[in-house]
Amino acid sequence: MLDTIFDTIVMRPYVFTFFVVFLLACVPHVGWRKTLTFTVAAYLIAFISEKLSITTGFPYGWYYYLDTTSHKELWVSGVPFFDSLSYVFLTYFSYTTALF
Repeated sequence: MLDTIFDTIVMRPYVFTFFVVFLLACVPHVGWRKTLTFTVAAYLIAFISEKLSITTGFPYGWYYYLDTTSHKELWVSGVPFFDSLSYVFLTYFSYTTALF
């Protein structure tokens, strides 16, 4: 399992880097508890919407992931882990940009 997580970070360093930047910005802004709550909630919403789209076509329309990397990186029920994780920091940075 740790090998898979390490391989995932190596394969997608840009997502991991943006996630670290998100943590460095969000924790001082709202604290650890709200950051953790936001991260879990945003990840779950993103994952559910991704999973629904690849199985029902809703809300993003029909598409699929090429599973050529499924043995090299972490996937959760047919969805690459870092795909849904990227929604977390994209949402936070969109929100803070709107506040600005």
